[in-house]
Amino acid sequence: MATLTAQAAVGSARAQAAADSSALGAALAGEPEASALARANGARLVAYEARGSCVEVLVAVGRSQARARATALEGTEGYAC
Repeated sequence: MATLTAQAAVGSARAQAAADSSALGAALAGEPEASALARANGARLVAYEARGSCVEVLVAVGRSQARARATALEGTEGYAC
């Protein structure tokens, strides 16, 4: 049981890291970069949505999924997305 829980935690962490890097790449260079960064992190881009200057991605690593948002605005304060 503990092994399964540990494996799920590792999968979840890997998915979140892939989502974070994919979202940052997407904010700078769009969906192709998000997909490439997901693959580079051992994940698959499941969903991509751009709303103005904000992007949101959903990636999967095995059974684990994670979502992240990013924006490429400079000099903004607070939450832009």
